Amino acid sequence: MASIRKRNDKFAVVLTMKDSRTGKWKQKWITCNTYAEAKKKATEIEFKKANGLLTPPSVMTVGDLVTEYINMYGKEHWSVKTYERNRHLIRKYIIPLLGNAKLEQINVRYLEYFYKQLQTRNWNEEEGGEEKKVAPTVVRDIQKLLKSIFHQAVKWQLMDRNLAEGVDLPKYKSKEREVWSPETMMYANQVCKNEKLKLAINLTFAASLRIGEALGLTWDCVDISDEAIVENRACIRIEKELLRVSVNAVEALEGKDIIKVFPPRFRKTEDSATELVLKAPKTESSIRSVYIPPTVVEMLKSQRKRQNEIKEMFAGDYHDYNLVLCQDFGDPMESRQLSNALDKLIRQYNLPHVTLHSFRHASITYKLKLSGGNIKAVQGDSGHAQAKMVLDLYSHIMDEDRKRNATRLEEAFYQKKDLDPEIEEETFDAKMEAEQRKTAQMNAVLANQQMAGISATPATSEASAATTAPTASASSAASVASASSTATAMPTSLAEPIDAGSDATAIARVLSNPQMMAILAAMSKAMSSDG
Repeated sequence: MASIRKRNDKFAVVLTMKDSRTGKWKQKWITCNTYAEAKKKATEIEFKKANGLLTPPSVMTVGDLVTEYINMYGKEHWSVKTYERNRHLIRKYIIPLLGNAKLEQINVRYLEYFYKQLQTRNWNEEEGGEEKKVAPTVVRDIQKLLKSIFHQAVKWQLMDRNLAEGVDLPKYKSKEREVWSPETMMYANQVCKNEKLKLAINLTFAASLRIGEALGLTWDCVDISDEAIVENRACIRIEKELLRVSVNAVEALEGKDIIKVFPPRFRKTEDSATELVLKAPKTESSIRSVYIPPTVVEMLKSQRKRQNEIKEMFAGDYHDYNLVLCQDFGDPMESRQLSNALDKLIRQYNLPHVTLHSFRHASITYKLKLSGGNIKAVQGDSGHAQAKMVLDLYSHIMDEDRKRNATRLEEAFYQKKDLDPEIEEETFDAKMEAEQRKTAQMNAVLANQQMAGISATPATSEASAATTAPTASASSAASVASASSTATAMPTSLAEPIDAGSDATAIARVLSNPQMMAILAAMSKAMSSDG
């Protein structure tokens, strides 16, 4: 039976229930701000009790709750790396400070004191080592985990509300990740002699890969066939990643999401607590296909050729796991090996210090700029679960566009240069399509069989023809002159291109040929219609 009692200036609903685990009767106090709120809560409890919806508490402490949470929720929803990470946070920080606390003791003030202890305690005191504080990012990870734990407790009717949501943590600003400028990236590509490192850098940059995804890439997920290249659809398929994980975590999750466990010889020691595995990506959105540019296609071709040569040379000594990035004899390569190679490159050429993950970060940044902020397109490459994640992480790179907007506003409005601007409807993609159409039209003219029959005439007569050309052809001549300044000079025939120094001669030859003038006039009209 639920009763209501006054507590100072508030009211509490007191519920007496029998603990299903110990058989003892326990009281649970639910504090409310007003008597009306308390009466409503008591009525709700009585209704649940009458309909068998009120579950007697079997979890009495935070430690009990955490154990239930791991077994009933964590093993079902967590990946092996998340399981490993969360178990560490629970064992290292939550259980020592909150494990013995009874659930009815937990309130916002209690949790704020817990977070204060997290941030002020020396976590190396027992080991006698150098003083160690918990990093702000770890504190936020713990808060995120506690929110999830208490959310489940509310669903299981062990708590009335999620108290972790009411706790305010100190403001924290994450450090911006260091990335190379495009110029530095190009220079590093030129000087890097380690072909595997070079391929890893360009894969993570061009395809926005996590390093584990690059190391787990296999040749059956690479489409660089001649047909794919011709049709501009060369791509890689991301559906696994290579990681070193806890043996206990793999066993606890009964091998969930594990595609392949590499032989014990890849453990650091015989009784090592970790092993090397190929596993499914962290989220469903991480499974994706990414188109790759021709330069990276050539790098992949070279890598496959090198691997095939080694296979033929060493035959049975080669361990073929079908990995794109691997050691000389086919064994899987770990991120630390690439990190060491990257650090060596940085020291050797005095480059800014970056990590392997920086290339993924640079990739997303660069693609956002190239696409004019097309977040959905970039999200498809990066594998982020939500477009909002891309926006939250990379919105700072749009500062340049915002600065340009301020300059445009000053010129258009305050300087009164364009008080009624028209909406710019032509997008980046539309501009590219227009350029492609113009290029196709130029190619069509060059490929026209009529051009092949044009015979060369003496330069003197061509120069004379240029001076006596009809006035009506002036616009076409201007189009040809413009084309010659931006493209390859007009050829005298399909088989005989002329050099850039003879542009005037080429123009004169064209103007003297009525058939060619008709073709160019049609092309000029088509280009004008494209704007």
